[in-house]
This record gives sequence, structure tokens and C-alpha cells, in this order.
Amino acid sequence: MVVDSDLGNIDAYNQRKKPIDGAEFLPTMVTLVYASGDVGKDSIVNRSLSIADSVATQCLDGVESGAVPFNLKIIDCPWFQGLRIINPNRITT
Repeated sequence: MVVDSDLGNIDAYNQRKKPIDGAEFLPTMVTLVYASGDVGKDSIVNRSLSIADSVATQCLDGVESGAVPFNLKIIDCPWFQGLRIINPNRITT
């Protein structure tokens, strides 16, 4: 899992020496990898995070401007109440 925070604790989380939340440790099949979208794009994880940030910004801008309607599809699901489909049209890195 790619994360962009808590760089100083990544090794301890991955070694299950430090809990990630309360008394909960990182699941055994998960490894954290640090990346930053604010630095060089030579690393695949940095580039991927930068692309994800660009797409997320487009989505939030669309919701804020009203270009993306708010939860028109009500879903019978225990995890969420509505579904919004957004198709980003540009990726900037």
C-alpha cells in the first residue's frame, strides 16, 4: 500500500513493531511503501501517487463546481448509501 505520510514509522509498521491504530498492527499481507507526489517522478510510486492526486483533484473540483451531480444513484449497500461516477478527462503530473 502506497502512503504519503509518517515516513519515520514505515519500517516499524512493516515489521509489526508499532501499531497503526490503537492496538491494531498492519495486516500480515500488507506492506507500506512511502511515496510523495511533490518530488521527482522518476519513481513509479511517486508518479502513481501524483496521478492519483491529479485525478482526485479533478473529482473534487467537479463536485464543488456542480459539474458532477451529487449521489443520484441510491444503493442498497451496508457500506455506503450512494454512488457517484466521475470520469476524469486529463491526467497531469
